[in-house]
Amino acid sequence: METLTGVVAVTLSPNTLYLIRMIDQNHLEVIDHEDNPLISDVNGVLTIQLPEKYTKYDGWFALEVSTISGNIVYLDSVVSTRPYVDAQAAVDYMKGKINLEQALEYEHVARQLINSIVGYEFIFTRKDIHVVGNGSDFATTDDRINKVFSVRENNVVVWEDGGDFFYKPWVNLYGVVRDAGFNTDNRMEHSITWYNRYDSPQFKFGWDYVFDVEAGWPVIPNDIRLVTLLLINDIACGNNRYFNKYIESWRTSGQSIYYMPEVIGGTGNLYVDNILSKYVLGSIRPKVL
Repeated sequence: METLTGVVAVTLSPNTLYLIRMIDQNHLEVIDHEDNPLISDVNGVLTIQLPEKYTKYDGWFALEVSTISGNIVYLDSVVSTRPYVDAQAAVDYMKGKINLEQALEYEHVARQLINSIVGYEFIFTRKDIHVVGNGSDFATTDDRINKVFSVRENNVVVWEDGGDFFYKPWVNLYGVVRDAGFNTDNRMEHSITWYNRYDSPQFKFGWDYVFDVEAGWPVIPNDIRLVTLLLINDIACGNNRYFNKYIESWRTSGQSIYYMPEVIGGTGNLYVDNILSKYVLGSIRPKVL
């Protein structure tokens, strides 16, 4: 189930009290409503409002609805994420060749296809990220970091937003570094001089660190919006059935066509794949050669 409004409606028995339990799949936070059961209306519709923070952040939930006695009557996944392109914008782009319902369906398919190519989703979340210290003054992450709210070291809070110094995203955003003033970034990698020879690594080797962060994409990149529209056009017009845009060569005499290898490994649209190529996330972790 997908919601764009932050509200989920489930049809069950009318005029009945239900308990709601949600598990956020982005960071496994459990949201219980044991002390605040909800009641369905005369038509059996139970309206569930997602937590307020998901008016800003994307969410993916396991939704569980049970009776007061504890019997589970509904269990499903709920996705509350921004579309990569607005449905009305897709209708306008297609000049009315599709309606709003089709635009929603095609955008969803295009979004999943884009995610499968780049290897991640363009979502925006607040979450805890667990990292093991690497004996350096920066910690790499698999998530794109926008802001750091707090840092826990071996389960002890050692910093919160507003302190004397601060932690910030690393230079490529896929990591966290401490900034304590002039010339302190990557201090372990500087030549040893009188002012930093006694510095120790910020993230001690083997120690456990938990970062409370904003991660992901606050806005959908324009490139991704364009790619989504191109794919919606392909889906709506049936172009995805024809991969002639990947033709490498052909012979008219024998009617032989030779395709590029990418024809079975991409989206089927060479323009789209070229745009997406810069968003494919390569690993920045050390490898054993």
